[in-house]
Amino acid sequence: MLEELPKYLDTRYLAELIGALSGVISSDRLQRIDPLYSAARPVMVRLNIVQEETGIRLGGKINTELTTTCQRCLNNMEISIDKKLDMLLVESTAM
Repeated sequence: MLEELPKYLDTRYLAELIGALSGVISSDRLQRIDPLYSAARPVMVRLNIVQEETGIRLGGKINTELTTTCQRCLNNMEISIDKKLDMLLVESTAM
């Protein structure tokens, strides 16, 4: 079983020493999900962390399933979420 991911990640440390990270985010930490949905299982996360000239690139995948009520038949239905991630974290000197 995969371990729970921490709330915050030190991306510089991860890019230099590890390069990849896998784990889960439990459903009770998903506070921004609309009340019409509930997480049917924890979110599975796979990240690749690479230091580039312009910043730290995070790539990977997340997947989970959400449960909601079908508006047509009013039965429970599951929605699969399977998304790729690709983002570049850059430092900002402007504040």
